[in-house]
Amino acid sequence: MSDNASVFWATVKKHVKAKNTTLEWLAKYSGISPNTFQGWVSKNRFPRADMAVRIASSLDTPVECLVSGTVTKNDEILQQLKAKLKTMQLREKLNALETKLPPTDGMTIAEIKLVDAYRQLSHEERENATLSVTIWPKKKKR
Repeated sequence: MSDNASVFWATVKKHVKAKNTTLEWLAKYSGISPNTFQGWVSKNRFPRADMAVRIASSLDTPVECLVSGTVTKNDEILQQLKAKLKTMQLREKLNALETKLPPTDGMTIAEIKLVDAYRQLSHEERENATLSVTIWPKKKKR
């Protein structure tokens, strides 16, 4: 039984590494006490079935994949579809953002350059960008 548990935990660790995260994160995200989770890993024990399902769900993979250590063709297709969906969602966010950018009328040259620089950032750069200056002119009260 410990051989099967070894396969389970090796596969879990492979998925955790692929997601660039940690076992501690996986435990918390799965709603499992980190101490309990670490005990299963260090003692090479299977979690209860409901806990294995939580772990698999948190890793976006079927529990069968974790137990068998194999990746099915359907699982590969599912992962590709999820990646495409994420890309489409990022494009939608970008399009929404670009439509909200103001026209350059009434802006200083520095503000126009800042808006142009922001428009040239990649999706990832925009997600991580924080602007410390106001690029929209304030409306004057009359």
